Amino acid sequence: MALVLLLWLGIAVVIGVGAKGRGRSGFGWFLLALFLSPLVAGLLLVVLPDLRLRELLSRRTSMSP
Repeated sequence: MALVLLLWLGIAVVIGVGAKGRGRSGFGWFLLALFLSPLVAGLLLVVLPDLRLRELLSRRTSMSP
């Protein structure tokens, strides 16, 4: 049972780090994964667009003459 809890917690941390890397709230996604399910949170994170990429593209187009 302890192994399952540690694995759940570890995957929730990975989801939080992944979310932070995609321009989202790492702590918020960690909590979502912790209380809902790491699998569901991970799938949501993969399906939702990368906010860093969207911001980079908007900066690039606004700088064009």
